[in-house]
Amino acid sequence: MYARGWFVKLSYFHNQLPQVPDTVSTSNQIHLLQRYQQHEQTIHLLMESMMTRLNVRELIFDRSAQLQTVEHLSRAYPFVELMYSLDSKGVQRMDSAYAPNVS
Repeated sequence: MYARGWFVKLSYFHNQLPQVPDTVSTSNQIHLLQRYQQHEQTIHLLMESMMTRLNVRELIFDRSAQLQTVEHLSRAYPFVELMYSLDSKGVQRMDSAYAPNVS
């Protein structure tokens, strides 16, 4: 999920959607997209509530702040796995910050 210059991967929500094999019909793919759309607003509201108190400017430029933040977030929200920054061209600015529970 993108939020003001940095991203957080939400593994929980991604893992809740079934993996789609190459042989799945178009109607099944449409059904899966509809299921995601049913939860999209909830996902965005959760992300907004998680990010309200974060120092976004610091997170864009400071990897150690990203590491501390993703560690803190992953304790409260175990589905948060990583965070990374992108520049205005969409190029990753520094190494990803992984939660401690990611191997």
